[in-house]
Amino acid sequence: MLKTIKNPDEEIFKSVIAEVKANDGYCPCRLEKTPSTKCPCLEFREQITEGECHCGAYCKVEVNNDEM
Repeated sequence: MLKTIKNPDEEIFKSVIAEVKANDGYCPCRLEKTPSTKCPCLEFREQITEGECHCGAYCKVEVNNDEM
């Protein structure tokens, strides 16, 4: 099962989130401001594999059911 967490690198997380706030809550690496580009973006929310989102603010990691 995948779990979404913030990037463990606190400096990257804070930097990206500051950009998100300055961009009215939209992903800073997306040109369009649509519901699907609200951070975290729809593409990342629908991601079914481990890894970071495009801007690096969030990560999906595999966890056991007892860790949820």
